Amino acid sequence: MTPVTHRPASADPHDLVLAHMELVRATAREIASRVPRHVSIDDLISAGATGLVQAAIAGNAGRGVPFEGFARHRVRGAMIDELRARDWAPRRDRRDSRRVA
Repeated sequence: MTPVTHRPASADPHDLVLAHMELVRATAREIASRVPRHVSIDDLISAGATGLVQAAIAGNAGRGVPFEGFARHRVRGAMIDELRARDWAPRRDRRDSRRVA
């Protein structure tokens, strides 16, 4: 099955999710390469899959945005939200520690 670039009005969200799971895995590998090793890639994939499902349900048909770009944004955002939820330090503390380093 080839990835759908624009979500047709009649596109089944289930088919969109199946067609774009490699996008989730690729994004998880990219993010995993920049976070500590204790972060599980499976957790990133799980969070990304949730973002992909949300993108497929919400869709973006009629707005002129390719589905893959819309989904990539939602998947990456879901993964980053998951990382932030598991982080014990507030974003401000992380920013300040990078500035000091």
